[in-house]
Amino acid sequence: GNSAKTILETEPYRIIREVKGIGFKTADKIALNLGLASNGPARIDAGILHTLQESEDEGHTHAERRELALKAADLLEADTKDVENRIDALMLEEELVTSKPDWLQNPICARAEETIVRCLHNQSKADSSLPPIQVEKAIEWAQEKAGFAFADQQSEAVRQALQSKISILTGGPGTGKTTILRALVSILRAKKTKILLAAPTGRAARRMAESCSHFAQTVHRLLKFDPSQGGFTQNEQNPLICDFVIMDEASMLDLRLAAALIRSLPPKAHLLLVGDADQLPSVGSGNVLKDLIQCELFQVTRLAVTFRQAENSGIVGLAHGILAGKGSPPPPVDSLSEINPQHDVHFVRALTPEDCVSAVTRLSKDIIPRKFSIDPKNDLQILAPLHRGIGGIGNLNDQLRDSLNPNGATQVMGSLLFREGDKVIQTRNNYDKDVFNGDMGIIESVDTLNGKVDIDFEGKKVSYQRMEITDLQPAYAISVHKSQGSEYPVVIFPLLKQHFMMLQRNLVYTGLTRAKKKVIFVGDPAAYAMAIRNDKTLVRQTDLIRKLKSR
Repeated sequence: GNSAKTILETEPYRIIREVKGIGFKTADKIALNLGLASNGPARIDAGILHTLQESEDEGHTHAERRELALKAADLLEADTKDVENRIDALMLEEELVTSKPDWLQNPICARAEETIVRCLHNQSKADSSLPPIQVEKAIEWAQEKAGFAFADQQSEAVRQALQSKISILTGGPGTGKTTILRALVSILRAKKTKILLAAPTGRAARRMAESCSHFAQTVHRLLKFDPSQGGFTQNEQNPLICDFVIMDEASMLDLRLAAALIRSLPPKAHLLLVGDADQLPSVGSGNVLKDLIQCELFQVTRLAVTFRQAENSGIVGLAHGILAGKGSPPPPVDSLSEINPQHDVHFVRALTPEDCVSAVTRLSKDIIPRKFSIDPKNDLQILAPLHRGIGGIGNLNDQLRDSLNPNGATQVMGSLLFREGDKVIQTRNNYDKDVFNGDMGIIESVDTLNGKVDIDFEGKKVSYQRMEITDLQPAYAISVHKSQGSEYPVVIFPLLKQHFMMLQRNLVYTGLTRAKKKVIFVGDPAAYAMAIRNDKTLVRQTDLIRKLKSR
């Protein structure tokens, strides 16, 4: 109404905070069209905060002051001195805080880091609410129950988790993390303790529940997210009721979610974080799992031994090779007919984006279903490094839809097209529908007249109205980041030199380890080699280790 009009005319930069989907560039255009001064404090402040937000979007939780000033001045085409003066003003107003001399943080990031430090400190000092457990006897009992002897590292991990208030378990595929979790859950259940299992995504939580035979849920559900408040109802004032929390896929926890989880724990509870620190870091800012490992203040068990059943797997062998910077792919084949169903890992040579897309499409529609007898919609996932371009996720989805699902009724929403029978992915948490970011489903019906779409999410039917469809994206091909916490029987992984921005060792490692049975790389062997050589993943600037150590 009128108030929105007044805001637009007098304080256009306020809409960045108050209207979802309006960023600095849009607000700036409105402001300059209204004749607001290009060197006025409101514009410079908005430019500085936007520049800091961009740094956060890259994963950093603080920024170096001089670099921030130069980037903001460049964005605003303003004098660096004017920007420096406004940085001082924003610090006085506590819109910016200093972490260490000459480093600046958004106050929300600063508070999240301080919350983690304070709560972990209090938790490690408090007594344990676990009943007395004779740890060695318990481990023997768990081995009998499992029907095999644990490796030393596995027994040690169980021991650490029972004896330390805060512990971390990290290791790659096939190193026996699941065995440890099963043992721990069975010991804690036998002792009648209250255990909570959680994971960042719905898919990861379902996998955890299956492998531990114990209820598991997403972190958002565990902490009872309240959309109307934009926050969690479980917190320090209203902690969880439990003795032990096990958090799986912890590499996916960003700073804010980790802070929300840690502050909701009762001080006497134990926390075990489980994850693979070599995977991609969280989509949101921070590098929490790595920081908690590297600060050397908590018990960390690193699993390095690969077990028998995994040793025969070409996927696990290649994954460990990649981490050592050595994993050379299997000899590339030039013709799709040369793919040998007996092998786990394949490489199909396709040097141009066009050839790559055509090979991925033929593999999905014809060769994989025929040679491996699997259903391409449910058991196959294409993971791609980039969204744009011919070999990108957008174009792959268009081509795969036309190939695998040409005939269904169609609903167009803006630039997105959805067809009956399409495979889709939910892109944000929707508590009312009980559907979470990363959940995948198949469109059952499309009502083009009323713009309604019904989706089957692995047996759960959910309806979307026209305005809600924008939370969905086609999912024949998805990004490697989106696949974290999930596993698929077969993965196709296009890798081209055009993806050079993204060609990093941990990207290939993360994508490869999503595959349970088979992985097929399609593309340029030179691009694969570039990725394996490049372990210079962007170092995330965070202040958590320093704060933990100075506590």
